[in-house]
Amino acid sequence: RALQIAASDLCIARLKVRGRLPLIGFSFEKKQCEQIALILAAAHRMDFASAEQKQAIDAVIADGVARLSADDQKLKQVEVCRMVLRRGIGVHHSGMLPFVRELTELLFARGILHVVFATDTFAIGLNMPAKIVVFCSLSKFDGASRRTLHAGEFLQMAGRAGRRGIDTQGTAVVLAKQPTESGRRTVDVLWELYSASPPEVCSHFRLRWSSLVHMLRSGPAHVSYALDRSFREGAQRGMEPLLEEGAAMRAVLFKKDYIDGVGSLLPKGEILARLSVPSDPVFVTEVLVATRGFAGLRPAQVFALCSCFVGDGPPPKERVQVSDRAVHAAIELARTVASRLYEELV
Repeated sequence: RALQIAASDLCIARLKVRGRLPLIGFSFEKKQCEQIALILAAAHRMDFASAEQKQAIDAVIADGVARLSADDQKLKQVEVCRMVLRRGIGVHHSGMLPFVRELTELLFARGILHVVFATDTFAIGLNMPAKIVVFCSLSKFDGASRRTLHAGEFLQMAGRAGRRGIDTQGTAVVLAKQPTESGRRTVDVLWELYSASPPEVCSHFRLRWSSLVHMLRSGPAHVSYALDRSFREGAQRGMEPLLEEGAAMRAVLFKKDYIDGVGSLLPKGEILARLSVPSDPVFVTEVLVATRGFAGLRPAQVFALCSCFVGDGPPPKERVQVSDRAVHAAIELARTVASRLYEELV
C-alpha cells in the first residue's frame, strides 16, 4: 500500500508539471483515497488551486458549512475537507459525510477542483469528466475476495477521461505492480481490459397497460418512436418481441373500445390514463364502467369494494361473508368482469 501511495504521489506531481489536469485518481480503498490526498496536501504541500480559485472554494465551503449545526462544523472530517479542498484536492467515497461529497462534486463540476481521489462509485451516475484518469490499482475487494477489475468496470472509469467539447482525447494511466495481485503479468491483464467488448446490457423492461396508454395519449406514432429511442441498444435482440407485445396489447385496447382504429384514446382510454392503481388498470377501468362509476354506492361501500382489489398477502382460508347487499352485488359484478376479461386475454 505504501508503494502504491508513493507511486500515485509521484505520478500526479509529474502530471501537474506537464499540465495534464484535471484528473481523477481511482483507488479502491476508502482509506487510501484519503491518505494520498493528505500526503499531497499536508506532507508535500502541493497546491493545485490559484489564489482566485481559493477564494471561490472558500466561498462554496463557507456557504455549505453555514448550513451545518454547530457540532457538525467541528467534525474532524469537515476540518480536513476544508484544508484539502483549499489546495484543489478532493476526496470522494461512500464512507464520507454527504455534505463533504457534495462539496467535492460541486467544486469539481465547476472546474475549480483539479484533483479528486475516489472509489469506483464516482464513475457511476455522476457526470464528472476529467482530462486524465489514474488507476492506482487493477484489483479491488468485492466484499468476498480481492479480484481483478472486470472489463466493464475498467471501461466505466476510463470513460471519464476526456471532456466533451474541451479535450480531443482522454488518457488513462495505470499504476500496476509487476506482477499484479493475481500473479498474472500486467501486460496480459491490461490487454484483456482494453480489448474486451463492453458488457451486454439486458433490458428487463415490461410494457404495461398504463405506460402503453400514456404513450398513445401522446400520439399513436409515439409508441414505436419512444420504444426505439429508449431501447436502441437492444434493438437487434429485444425490440421485436417488445413491439409485438405492444401490437397485441393495442389490439386488445381497440377491441375493448379504449382506442379507435388509428390509436387515439376513446373515453374509456381517457379513464384508464387517469388511473393510478398498483394492479391492472384495465380491470379497474372495466369495473368502473360496469358499475357506472360506483353509482348508488356510498363512500364506505366504495371503500369496501376497492379493498378487494388491493389486499396483500395470501387469501383468507375461509370465504369472507359480506352482509351489505349493495357491496356483495358489486363484488359479484367485479368477479364477472374479471372472468370475462381473463377469457378474452388468455
